[in-house]
Amino acid sequence: MKSMEDYLNLYPPGKDTAQDKVRGEKRKPSNSPGRKTLEKMDAQSTLDIHGHTEEEGKGEVLSFIAQCRKRGIRKGLIIHGKGLHSPDGAVLRPMVRRVLEKHPHVKSWGKSTRRNGGDGATWFVL
Repeated sequence: MKSMEDYLNLYPPGKDTAQDKVRGEKRKPSNSPGRKTLEKMDAQSTLDIHGHTEEEGKGEVLSFIAQCRKRGIRKGLIIHGKGLHSPDGAVLRPMVRRVLEKHPHVKSWGKSTRRNGGDGATWFVL
């Protein structure tokens, strides 16, 4: 294995990498916030699907994700409730999380903070 000095001689800081040369350009720093930053920030748009059936809710969630993408929104919040009043338990929360888990444009998702709904809401990052 080569020493760090040998490595720095071959690849001094600021020198183009082979991949940059192949592309013919230097990589530009991203202006968008990282995923961890997005996960910590408040949602930019919210959808409330209380009172919807599972099928209605699924359609609303898919439409909401598409609208967020079209408008350039990176973080959304879906309020689905906790399912405490459903006779067979929560219906919307598991459906929302299945849709988010399988959606190709959703990069991460999770339970909302207590002040934003806790178990009754789910955030996602596009």
